[in-house]
Amino acid sequence: MTYSTNSTPWSVAIGDFNNDTILDLVVTNHGKDNVGIFFGCGNGSFSHQNTFTTGLKSQSSAVAVGYYNNDRLLDIIVTNYGTNDVGVLIGYGSGSFADAK
Repeated sequence: MTYSTNSTPWSVAIGDFNNDTILDLVVTNHGKDNVGIFFGCGNGSFSHQNTFTTGLKSQSSAVAVGYYNNDRLLDIIVTNYGTNDVGVLIGYGSGSFADAK
């Protein structure tokens, strides 16, 4: 199976972003200045991509996940090639995220 990002994917990480105990994928979309989340369906397939901005001209390149603010809800951190910085998207546990800071 393949899943389109409609962009140039550079990096991928896995985690349970919506707390349904099924692993999801996060992909950096370098050409679109966002990350895409593909929610796992539990049968080996994934949903269509949901995107979250990483900032204007950010050109996100690498991604990692973890509990960055110790609330036990997965957050996403991205390196931004275009703006020479790192962005953090704080997770709400429902599959949505705050804008990158």
